[in-house]
Amino acid sequence: MKEQIIKEFISFIEKLNKPQIRTIKSNIKYGNYSIPENLGWEFPHTIKDFYARIETMNCKWQLSDENNPINYLDKEIDFVFGEMNIVTISFLNEIYHQKSIQDYLDPNKILDTNDKDNLHNYIPFDYLDGELAVCYKAKTDSIDSDHLFLIDFSDTGTITPIAIGIYEYLSLGIENYFFYAWQKAVFLNDFKKRKVIDFYCNQLFRKT
Repeated sequence: MKEQIIKEFISFIEKLNKPQIRTIKSNIKYGNYSIPENLGWEFPHTIKDFYARIETMNCKWQLSDENNPINYLDKEIDFVFGEMNIVTISFLNEIYHQKSIQDYLDPNKILDTNDKDNLHNYIPFDYLDGELAVCYKAKTDSIDSDHLFLIDFSDTGTITPIAIGIYEYLSLGIENYFFYAWQKAVFLNDFKKRKVIDFYCNQLFRKT
């Protein structure tokens, strides 16, 4: 599955090579990255396996339509860009040793008390500043799973289990071109966001 997702990601990056698209970053870094024992979390097996080969995968693209105009639903308010930031081990180290996990997963201080108390169990996998974090739970005696949770700290302050692992998540992200907040359309059934994603991606990527 890991090799398959690498191929899918590379193919996705190639699709960004279009006149309408400005690629701000696109990177996949390979290596043998072990997780330090002093991080304080025990990591699920699948996560360890991922980081044993890949330090990070990330991308950010935005519309560049100066010479290639497209149709808009609402040019004044629509954000036409995509982003994915797989959290590096160094970022996790920063969270554990330099900052509270609450500063990252509840920056606006809007989660309820029970969720706040349990945030130390969640480890970020894909992190979007000011909007969303996709996390897995630390391994315990009863849990060794990479099933993911969507933390929406933009305005709702909710934690939603999404019941898929990291490779399925990445594949779904690629299908949606990592369009801004695609997770809300896929996992929260946000029909307005689904309409926006399909409207722009059909123009930019799916032309027949």
